[in-house]
Amino acid sequence: MTDVAAKLGPLWGAALRTEDATDDADFFDSGGTSIDAVRLAASIATTFDIAVNAVDVVTHSEFADLANLIESRLAAEGTGPAIKSLWDDEVFRRFELIVNGPALFNAVVTGLELDIFGFLARQPKAELDEIRQFADVPRHQLRVLMHALCSTRLIERHEGRYVNSAVAETLLAGDGPDSWRHILPAWQRVYYPAFQHLTSAVRTGTNTALADYPGDEPSLYQRLSRDPELEAVFHRAMGAFTRQTLDGLLDNAELSGVGHLVDVGGGDGTTAIQLANRFPDLRVTVFDLNSVAARAGDQGLIKFRGCPECW
Repeated sequence: MTDVAAKLGPLWGAALRTEDATDDADFFDSGGTSIDAVRLAASIATTFDIAVNAVDVVTHSEFADLANLIESRLAAEGTGPAIKSLWDDEVFRRFELIVNGPALFNAVVTGLELDIFGFLARQPKAELDEIRQFADVPRHQLRVLMHALCSTRLIERHEGRYVNSAVAETLLAGDGPDSWRHILPAWQRVYYPAFQHLTSAVRTGTNTALADYPGDEPSLYQRLSRDPELEAVFHRAMGAFTRQTLDGLLDNAELSGVGHLVDVGGGDGTTAIQLANRFPDLRVTVFDLNSVAARAGDQGLIKFRGCPECW
């Protein structure tokens, strides 16, 4: 056993309330929780004078892997003291949130795609093996995913059983038209990939991220029409997000004297439909791309017309 492993053993045992600190001991199999990960990371940081956080513990869940991580951090000359001096800095805590945010965001989207939040709404206090049987994914991978979701506090684990938090139950478990489960996958697939092009976009003053989408049209909106599945994901997200903010418009719009409303770029008609429900005599014509208008289809007094030249 190395010197690092010898020092890590008691920290591991104290955090997990176990004497099992062998090389193949696993954090999750030992009953580790997100709180335990935070506790162990703090102990490691203090003992070894290096920067370690709960994500490091989760992603190096075997004892030997965690010891190797510590050794590699110790080998990074000068890193420990410099980082340690920032631990109480609010900006540093925000920095950690930023750099770890993408991993946690994608864990949430994976939880949505596997319908874990929906399953826990239907079967609260489920054990890991019950979730595994439902999601049909390997146990170890699911265990890591559930730990990530618990670290966001969207899911809580009590005595080996999992439940949705109130936020997850309200925003992520349901499949209604305004659910965040329609919004986040679109952010992952449409919005976030573009961020890697930010530097070139700032330098050139153009939307360089468009190069990732086939076609020669000048806007993302137009190029999405070449991919019907992705275009549908985008419009579901737009519709869901619109519904979350639409009450402000409906409560303040005075259209009782208007007979015909034209909505240019109205997408799938989310706004038009709600306005028509509020004002039953209102006729609405929605102009959008041919692909969008064809998907929406006319609905009573709401007519959809393709208008490529509008863009």
